[in-house]
Formats: sequence, structure tokens, C-alpha cells
Amino acid sequence: VIKSVATKLGDATLARRAPKLAVEDHGAAAYDGGLQPVGTHLMERQCAGILTAAMVDAQQYDLVAREIKIPEINAALAEFESGQGFRLTERQRDAVRLALTTKVGLLGGYAGSGKTSVLKAICDVADRFGRVMHLMALSGKAAKRISEATGRPASTIAAFLRRIEEKGLSMGPEV
Repeated sequence: VIKSVATKLGDATLARRAPKLAVEDHGAAAYDGGLQPVGTHLMERQCAGILTAAMVDAQQYDLVAREIKIPEINAALAEFESGQGFRLTERQRDAVRLALTTKVGLLGGYAGSGKTSVLKAICDVADRFGRVMHLMALSGKAAKRISEATGRPASTIAAFLRRIEEKGLSMGPEV
């Protein structure tokens, strides 16, 4: 920021004051040793707060769909595995249980670690219990890959949010 401002102003002394002035004037937020646009900073803080609250109270809650018990998930996983011809690892089974019993979870891993198999298992088990799944990705290419791997529709996050705004998307089970 300082280098860019110094180039534009032609004054290095004034440029060194720019970050502090931007923060004081609420045009930027100090973040992780640097600067962040204040709008982005506020949105990220809001999202972090929502996710933190959901993680603290990470139990299922749905007015329509009943809670799925771990033994039921285990039985559905056994059926899934027999239909696939392979067994998930215990960590993969844990990921499926997490996805179906908590409000927030994170599935990550390197290429070939089985994320797609876990996602397919989550979808299959969720279907057995009447859960509506909305599969999303950041990019269209990733959404297409998810759709191919699961046999279910997937979209970008932006397209998903547009459908919600247009009220063209049901968020719950069909009753």
C-alpha cells in the first residue's frame, strides 16, 4: 500500500502515513499485519461470528426433519458401502456422521484422499432420511465435478444465492 501510494503521490513521507489514516477514517481495517477493505473485513467478521456460534451449538435442529441418530447413520453407511463395493475409512465415516449431525463441518484433504467418496456417501445417507441436499462450489468447474461424482445437481455458491433471492429454491424437505 505504501509503495503504491508513494508512486501516486510522489511523497514517501505522506505515503507512510496513509495506512494509519485509512484505518482512522474507516476506509480500511487493520488485519493480520496488513490492511483489508472495511466492507470485506465486516462481512468476514460477521460470517466468522455465525460459524463460531453454530460450532458451539453444533447439534442438529430442524422443525420438520427429525434428528438422525448415529446408529441409523452407521446402518445407512453399511448399506452405502455394500452398494459401492468398497469400505470408507473410519475418518471418512466420521466425516459423514459429522455432516449429518452438526450444523457446521469442514471436509478437506489432498487430491485422491476420498473427499468425493465422502460427499457421495453424505448425499446417499441424507437422501435415506429425507434431507434436502444443496451441493455448491466456488467455481462452475468444481460444481460440475461434484455433480458428476454424486449424480446430483450442483451449482456455484453465487447461483445458489441467486435462486434463494428469486425464491425459486426450496430449502427444506418436501412435506
